[in-house]
Amino acid sequence: MKRLFYAVTMAVLTTNAMGQNLEVKEVVVHDVQHHLAVVLDSTTVLCSEADYGALFLKILIPQLANLTLLDHRNEGAGAPCVGAGICRSEMFPDGNLPEDIINPAAPTQTIDLRIQLVRVSYLDHALKTCQVTLEERIATAVRGVPFTHERRAELGHRNFADCL
Repeated sequence: MKRLFYAVTMAVLTTNAMGQNLEVKEVVVHDVQHHLAVVLDSTTVLCSEADYGALFLKILIPQLANLTLLDHRNEGAGAPCVGAGICRSEMFPDGNLPEDIINPAAPTQTIDLRIQLVRVSYLDHALKTCQVTLEERIATAVRGVPFTHERRAELGHRNFADCL
């Protein structure tokens, strides 16, 4: 089952070090929630360094390939994924581990997976330029642990007036 959310606009005004006015505008252009069953076992729930530089807890969700516009597969991973942050260790005692998610008595769980496409416009009012990026944001919770993933694609420059 899918549930569509309505677009929301958020704008933030910032100033860079040179005193020029920069504005970042975000517009949610697509927001949908999918209800899907995911496999939670030692092949799909793991601590991995792929694309992170540190051991991150992630869940591989092959179905994401058909639900998303951008590629959420990390280098070397067997499927697109969502992550929950750095895995627990002596250095990071608040992290999670695969065994916090894997339950052999319940190897699958149905989750609500939210996918948002967000148009992000970077306006430079001094130079009268606008750079646009598409961000795809995934969010869910699995067994009480929040998981997310984001990807970005540069869409290029737009006419400054189009971004106001």
